[in-house]
Amino acid sequence: MGVSNGTRGVTGGGNGPTNKIEYITCATTGNGTDFGDLTESRAYGGGSSNGERGLFSGGENPTQSNVIDYITIANTGNATDFGDLGTGSRYASACADSTRAVHAIGNDTSNNNVVDMQYVTIANTGNATDFGDLVGYYGYTMRTAAASDTTRGLFAGGGAASTVNTISYITIQSTGNSTDFGDLLSGRAAPYGASGATYAAFSGGSADSWSMTNTIARVTIQTTGDATDHGDLTAAGGYGAGFSGAAS
Repeated sequence: MGVSNGTRGVTGGGNGPTNKIEYITCATTGNGTDFGDLTESRAYGGGSSNGERGLFSGGENPTQSNVIDYITIANTGNATDFGDLGTGSRYASACADSTRAVHAIGNDTSNNNVVDMQYVTIANTGNATDFGDLVGYYGYTMRTAAASDTTRGLFAGGGAASTVNTISYITIQSTGNSTDFGDLLSGRAAPYGASGATYAAFSGGSADSWSMTNTIARVTIQTTGDATDHGDLTAAGGYGAGFSGAAS
């Protein structure tokens, strides 16, 4: 799970439940530094932020968790309980604008791949509320990636051994179902997303039959259409966390 305030990038949890939170300074290359701990160990959750507060929602521990934690990104320390999702969630993704965070559930406590999205107001601790449904994923709603600018959230890819190349979008301040945006370069599960004010990039992930990719696909967030090739990661991989040196 990854969040950023534009200067500092923070990751929480991991591939295999852990409570570790680490941070980097986005403009300076180097290794991560200890930030603090989540309230519980988790893997495969969703990260979102409004540029000040970062939220880590859902995950696996070892079953699906409904916990939402938050941190103040500029201040190191342990995470604090924010509230709960309406159901346990893993293989999830999340995005945010300056006031609201939206979490796509992915895989629920009954091991169903569900289309549900839920939201919270980032400044106010409390439980999540229904937002709407992801549309066009046909049962492959787990292992999506998310990215956003100040108004629009994008969800891309998904699946498991079989994958989809779907990109859909929401207007974060308007509850309702997602709308088709376009397609990734190819189907992939478990990519990771990062975004700034203009572009969103979806990196890595697994193609059909679990073969990992190193491709980076880019879209202009406010212009619907198919993704274009941005370049390659230094190594193929998936199940990572993304953020950028832009707060939104």
